[in-house]
Amino acid sequence: MEATLVNLIHTFAFLFEDPHKHPSHIWEPVLHIITFYHVTMVLGAKVHDPFCEVHVPRLKNLSSFLLLLCLCAICIFSNALSPPTYKCTEDSKSNVYVAFIHLLEYDLNSLTSMERDQRVRMRNLAWELIQYVCDNYMFMHMELTQEFEPYQQVVVPLLASIVVSICGIHQRGFDSADRYYDEDTLALQVSAPLKKEPAIMEELVRIHDKPLGPIIPSYPFLLKITKRKVPSDKCTVIRDEHKFSI
Repeated sequence: MEATLVNLIHTFAFLFEDPHKHPSHIWEPVLHIITFYHVTMVLGAKVHDPFCEVHVPRLKNLSSFLLLLCLCAICIFSNALSPPTYKCTEDSKSNVYVAFIHLLEYDLNSLTSMERDQRVRMRNLAWELIQYVCDNYMFMHMELTQEFEPYQQVVVPLLASIVVSICGIHQRGFDSADRYYDEDTLALQVSAPLKKEPAIMEELVRIHDKPLGPIIPSYPFLLKITKRKVPSDKCTVIRDEHKFSI
């Protein structure tokens, strides 16, 4: 899943000018996977078929946690990694100014209503899955032998790094004089799903001027992850602040 995330970011940057190279149906299997993870982990559905049961995530260490987070990141940034997000609607193609206003001010683009609904659901499931894992699993720092806070120490650096990487790699891979948007438009779309996450926004400010590094940051620690015996009651419904974001 880490390689899939990196590949999506790279292909988005270097194949941007041809929307046909970014078929919209690639997001459907991602929705199926995140739904399966959500149903089995958050909702606790039992999988009786052994061929399906092996795909239920088992969080044991940092590596397995990052695999899950990379899937969640793909869902969270699905709009930003889709060229139709930056393409104007049919009725505004004849007027560059109108197209710019539609995109920047009203977020009207060439995504269909079905595609928008799909992306909203993907983000909702991803955010709830992240919250559920952080609330219901115990993360132990192997060297310090003490409990570890996963959201601030793992989730925040990862998502912030992805935002910086998408913007930075895109500037390298795409240089067209006739586009009707600038880097600010891209940055707006990439950061939009994170506006209700102040810790991530603060991290973005902190690392903004640093040299572009790997998409997935390195973590100088080892973790042991176990399911808490007493489930948390914090994660019961999708958080309101993400529920209706587009």
